[in-house]
Amino acid sequence: LRAKDKWDAIGQLAKFLVHAHGIEPAASEDVYNSIVEREHSLSTAIGHGVAIPHGRVATGPAIRGVLGICREGVEFDAPDGAPVHILMLIVTPAEHEAQHLKVMAGLAAMVSNEVLRARLITATDANDAWEVIEDGDVHDYNYFLESA
Repeated sequence: LRAKDKWDAIGQLAKFLVHAHGIEPAASEDVYNSIVEREHSLSTAIGHGVAIPHGRVATGPAIRGVLGICREGVEFDAPDGAPVHILMLIVTPAEHEAQHLKVMAGLAAMVSNEVLRARLITATDANDAWEVIEDGDVHDYNYFLESA
């Protein structure tokens, strides 16, 4: 991911999420606006080079997400002031609201691992990043990926 600022990063990831998960193009504006609205209320950067921008949609089959790696880093109003390199963007349909906090907690726990963060930032491609996430040492954090 190459982004000039956090709004550009969110826009690119939201567009990728819509494409990757087959979300109706008509809903893409709602997806983007929901994420931007949340980001305006409080930065979703959690520190250590990680942000988890997220939004809500009216309906959908499951919580959907995409991962973006920004090697150069992007300013994201992080609590530690560090640029963000790992962005995990998720969108939650209303009928999956109960699982939302579990997914957010799982993602935050997963990227609290310094070794995992370093491995993700140096991933050579999407397959390499997926292997990092699916690694046995990390698997306990990402149980929710199996239901997606």
